[in-house]
Formats: sequence, structure tokens, C-alpha cells
Amino acid sequence: MAKTLLRSLQAVGSSLRTAWLLLGITLLLIIVCEAGLRLALTTRDRLMDRQPQTEDRHSRKVAQADAYRNAEWIHAYVVV
Repeated sequence: MAKTLLRSLQAVGSSLRTAWLLLGITLLLIIVCEAGLRLALTTRDRLMDRQPQTEDRHSRKVAQADAYRNAEWIHAYVVV
């Protein structure tokens, strides 16, 4: 009985270890992909002489408020 319990614990431990390694590798791949995409898109934006979309969200909001472009209140509303 002791050997059966020991084998069962080893199997459970091995499964937990495998699951933990898979989770770690998955998270690492997600982080590497995210960083790579941010770097590639920022580099593309800089090479094309335009401001990266990850910066200066205020000016983007004002540009998107096309219907109220000449309204006096739009700049005070967009500034948080």
C-alpha cells in the first residue's frame, strides 16, 4: 500500500510540475510576442515619420472628435 501511495504522489507531483512548466512557457511566449509586436510597430511608425500610437493619446482623442472640431469645450472635455 505504501508503494502505491508513493507512486500516486509521484504521478501527481509530475503532473503538477508539467502543468507549471507549460504555464510558465505560455506566459513567456505571450510576453515575448507582446514586446516584439510593440517594438516592430513602434519601429515602423518611427521609420515612416509618424508618431507611434502608443504615445500621446490626447492628440488622438482630439483628432477623433471630428464632429466637434471647432467647438470651444472639446479641449477641456478631452483633458482628463
